[in-house]
Amino acid sequence: MNNILYFVISAVLGFVSIVIPPYVTPGKSIIYYESPLFPIITTAIKNIYILPTIVLLVIVGFILGYFKTNKWWLWGIATIILFPTSSLLEMTLYPSSHNLWPFEFLIYSILAVPPCIGAFLGYKLRIKKHE
Repeated sequence: MNNILYFVISAVLGFVSIVIPPYVTPGKSIIYYESPLFPIITTAIKNIYILPTIVLLVIVGFILGYFKTNKWWLWGIATIILFPTSSLLEMTLYPSSHNLWPFEFLIYSILAVPPCIGAFLGYKLRIKKHE
């Protein structure tokens, strides 16, 4: 049960790390996009502000990897899991909604790298502290 809760926390923190930066970055104007199911995710991905997003993802991954050292790689991947899941749901219900889905999933894969690096660093620091 503890791992499931940690997975959910990871997914929520990753979601916040990607969705929030466009809204709080000074001088950044947001273009709102329509989407059949999840317009907030579509708007966040299309307005992504990469530097704060990557920094937040690394920090989230680091914290997750530090406090939950087993399966650190899973916590890194879990931070991004809501985005491909939402895309799969939209593609299932509205087949014409994601015409460029291979590129979309490539972007999600790239976005999973920073939290995995952060989780690995958190894991290593925790192990080093307890030697």
